[in-house]
Amino acid sequence: MVFSTDVRKGSAAGDKRQRIPKKTAKSASEGLGLRGSAMFMSSWGDNENHYGIYNIPYTQGMQFSPVFTSTAAIGCGYDNGDGLFYGFARVIEGGEYVYRIFHYDMETGEIVASLPVEQDMQASDIAVDPTTGKAYGCCPGENDSFIWAQLDYATGQRTDIAQLSMMLSGIGADKNGNFYAVGKTGKFYSLDKTNGRLTPIGDTKLNLQYLTGGCFNDRDNTFLMCYCTDASAGIAEIDITTGNAVILRELDPKDDITCLYIPLPAAADKAPAKPALSVT
Repeated sequence: MVFSTDVRKGSAAGDKRQRIPKKTAKSASEGLGLRGSAMFMSSWGDNENHYGIYNIPYTQGMQFSPVFTSTAAIGCGYDNGDGLFYGFARVIEGGEYVYRIFHYDMETGEIVASLPVEQDMQASDIAVDPTTGKAYGCCPGENDSFIWAQLDYATGQRTDIAQLSMMLSGIGADKNGNFYAVGKTGKFYSLDKTNGRLTPIGDTKLNLQYLTGGCFNDRDNTFLMCYCTDASAGIAEIDITTGNAVILRELDPKDDITCLYIPLPAAADKAPAKPALSVT
């Protein structure tokens, strides 16, 4: 199994619009610097691809702006907190699909390393534990199963922890290392990183048709989730005590974002790597 990053398939799977309310009060998330990987965007012309990591407009009036662009679609990955972004991508080499983890310089977009890996290093989403700097994700297993695993994209190593009962569309960790996740059906859970156990909190009522991503917002203790269907796309805010979701910003249905995360401030020159904050 590999998680599909294809978008705009024209699915006829029914009405996929969102049926959750919009947030009416001013967001407490002003100035977050929310980022993610652009898999497809409405501003791209026919046969144009401007993949890369972008600043994500989560409130009205904001616009997409690139942090860096890439020739490869980054389906999943994470910021290492020290100037590099580790991104998993499927690319064509010699007429065949192969899988690589690229290490991108966050300032220049230059690929400073390229690791050949198997497709099972892909995750539906990844989050970094800010207390340890270790990344975890939902990975493909045998016979269409899903595995909770520790992922080291610096070296291309995966350490399986437990089998999951479902695919996770969004994963995030708070500053204390507590993990939360949104399942493919839109249910919201707390997640034990040591054994993959999911504890239900509530139903976000989000439709999550395509590969997306989530992250934890420590500023106001909420979970942020991007969503994308044939009929709608945007950024939602989830109450971590109830699972109730509200829409922060509606995007064009063609705007498909993965790897949603909130970056740390840049480290000083030659400073040791810092664990990344609430990264997916």
